[in-house]
Amino acid sequence: MAVTAEQIHTQIKSAIDAIPKPSAKESDIMVTVHMAKDFNRLLGLAKEAMPDVDERRWPDALRDAAPPADPGRSNVTFMELRTLYGQLLGILSEGVDVLGFGIM
Repeated sequence: MAVTAEQIHTQIKSAIDAIPKPSAKESDIMVTVHMAKDFNRLLGLAKEAMPDVDERRWPDALRDAAPPADPGRSNVTFMELRTLYGQLLGILSEGVDVLGFGIM
């Protein structure tokens, strides 16, 4: 069953809402490998839901293997993850009927 832009938009919006905005002191904390893998999964689903989007507009997939210095953590911070999810929402919003008037 194919996913829709609206389904993925809602799921990514929920993910962003669940990630607290870090303080300046916390801004360099890396997300877990699990969160990086989840981002990559949602990125793949977003691309599936919006196949006509130019590939250059999509953010790159995250490295989802832990660096040797910090097992269990990825190489992206919470702030970067929020930004990347925001980019996905921006692209997906082009395929979402936000106001209920139909997609243009």
